[in-house]
Amino acid sequence: MPSYLEEVNQLAEKVKESTGIDIFKKAAKGRVPSQVSGEFITNREQGDWAEVLFLQIVNAKCDGLTALSYGRGENLIAGDPGFKEFFEAYQEELVNLGKCPDLLIFKDEDLDEETKKEISSDKPRNDVIESTKKAIAALEVRSSAFLSKRYGDYRAENPTKGRSFLSFTPKIEDLGGILRWVENHGVPHFYAQVLFDRIYIIPFKKILEILSNPDNNKTKYFIEKNYKNRFKDTIHIALTEGICLSDDVKQPKHLSVRKRLTNGRLVHHVKFEVEELPDDFNVSGFRESLGV
Repeated sequence: MPSYLEEVNQLAEKVKESTGIDIFKKAAKGRVPSQVSGEFITNREQGDWAEVLFLQIVNAKCDGLTALSYGRGENLIAGDPGFKEFFEAYQEELVNLGKCPDLLIFKDEDLDEETKKEISSDKPRNDVIESTKKAIAALEVRSSAFLSKRYGDYRAENPTKGRSFLSFTPKIEDLGGILRWVENHGVPHFYAQVLFDRIYIIPFKKILEILSNPDNNKTKYFIEKNYKNRFKDTIHIALTEGICLSDDVKQPKHLSVRKRLTNGRLVHHVKFEVEELPDDFNVSGFRESLGV
């Protein structure tokens, strides 16, 4: 029986044949951004809220499992002291180690205090590979600014051509980074999509399966360039291809924040805070997705 890594590598080959997307190709290092907007920071804050929400849900409701933050936690932005060095180190990590997921899920029996300390430390992720390999799942947590129920009603009232569904939103440039990370760690990878009313999850392997079938193009997935994703090629896969983990996400608390940059410019953005966890988290569906 092939290993998880062998399976995703085989699917990546099929994706290349089907779509021309070369997941094995290493991405070039990005250029250091020189400017930042309030909208960019707000989008990042929304993503941080989604990540914290998912982490708190798992740790509160999934007995025997623990979620730990793993992705880079620095909140530096263009213009902050040390940002250039931070960004260059991140690009180096991205090219060599792969794209680190936001969260790691461990069985409690495999998570000793030393492992927890290492994962939660500021050590370069390259220095905690052996501890990371103890995880049973890695999660990329993506956020969406939609209320999916209202969106469904709107689409029913306003039918349109093309994509008519809300979606998981992996960026094409991220697929190779995820594959490299899996190659280095051997931990199964998943995408979670957190909306303002629902949460969905889909395995990375299933994303590749969908992309590898040419019949799914413009039916089960679309490739678009969106403003929110800075016009980067983004894959949109129907949320119904995954499992709904919650139908009762509570609205976050939102605060207006003013940030002063070193050059004196003021940037205003919105900060989100978790106030309440959903009552209906689908623990059995989550465990089934992870295979535990």
